[in-house]
Amino acid sequence: MKLLHIQLLSVCLLGCSLLGLTSCHEEKRRPSRYLIPDGYVGWVKIDYKVKEAPALPIEDGFYLMKFPPDGHLRTSNLNEYGWAADEYYYYSESDRKPLKATGWGGGGMIWSGFTGSLQGANGTYEGVFVGTEEQFKSLGVNNKDENGRPKVGPIPH
Repeated sequence: MKLLHIQLLSVCLLGCSLLGLTSCHEEKRRPSRYLIPDGYVGWVKIDYKVKEAPALPIEDGFYLMKFPPDGHLRTSNLNEYGWAADEYYYYSESDRKPLKATGWGGGGMIWSGFTGSLQGANGTYEGVFVGTEEQFKSLGVNNKDENGRPKVGPIPH
């Protein structure tokens, strides 16, 4: 009887350990490399699952998201969810300059993401504010459209 009790306890402990490991597992996705026009300050947005839009190219294992000057990118790709180490850059014809994504006071240039569903379609969208912390606080927070959503496009500064 004692042996049966020990075996049952061992099976329970093994089950609990496996359950704990699977519940801590966070979904991963392919990382994205965001290319933003050099000097751009404002909200950028990506629309996913847009039929007539091209698929995102892949560069070094990253989805390459090259934003046009108006800050609005459209792709036929589905939005992937989960954790990944994304990268952000200002780009010009000849150069890429890394942009940091940090917390408050860390000198970052990427702020306050937003997500939602496209109206009249099965697609989704997401976006971020690009600029200094001060620019985000003074320009980005109040730059909203008529529906109260972030207004996509460069902000004169």
